[in-house]
Amino acid sequence: MWVHIQGDRKNIVMISIMRDPEDNIAGFGEAKINAAMAFGDVPLVVEMLESVLNCLHR
Repeated sequence: MWVHIQGDRKNIVMISIMRDPEDNIAGFGEAKINAAMAFGDVPLVVEMLESVLNCLHR
């Protein structure tokens, strides 16, 4: 689950992301999304999901 809570706490956005699709994981090449946790822990998961979601805000 990917959750965003606005600073004023008036809106919460939550989406579920399937873990089996493959994408490019920085420094590791093509792998399943859930492999990012094994390769680089939470920071790499965040980077991977931001890439997948095409997020510009970091």
